[in-house]
Amino acid sequence: MGLGELVAEIAASGEAEAREIRTKAQREAEAIQAQARAEADAVLAKWTARAKEEGEALSRRVLASAELEAKKLRLAAESDALQAVRAAAVARLTQLGPQERAGLTRALVKASGVRPGGRAWARADDRDLVKELGFEYAGELKGLGGVVVEDPSGETREDLRFESVLDEAWRSVVREVANDLFGK
Repeated sequence: MGLGELVAEIAASGEAEAREIRTKAQREAEAIQAQARAEADAVLAKWTARAKEEGEALSRRVLASAELEAKKLRLAAESDALQAVRAAAVARLTQLGPQERAGLTRALVKASGVRPGGRAWARADDRDLVKELGFEYAGELKGLGGVVVEDPSGETREDLRFESVLDEAWRSVVREVANDLFGK
């Protein structure tokens, strides 16, 4: 074998080895790329799932917050409406004329069952009414009207001021009023 043949054989062998190395390197590179793609896909899937979970959790929190805010606004509006109804009742009591006020006061005293002969507190302009009802005028009350009456023994005292009667009535009917207004 001559030198030329030996060089050709070495070159052919070198080329075969180089092809084999390139082929092996290409396969390893493809395997590394495939593994990297698989890892990237797994990381992407993990982060996508996490982002989806966080998005859903955020959506639930925002929705719950919005529902709570809506409930607060609804309750505030309902409270405002109830206060407007009560204010209208107070306004109506404020607008009572002397004869209407006297009629209501008589009815309240009669319904209370407190016997005449005791003392009563009332608005200054209701002094004559107190005496007419059979009570001693004991002093002035500020307010919308009505009286505080005490029986002759001084043991029983009834607060029949319009404001007090309205407060008591309001507490007993506020749920019914709310049901009528808001359909609860």
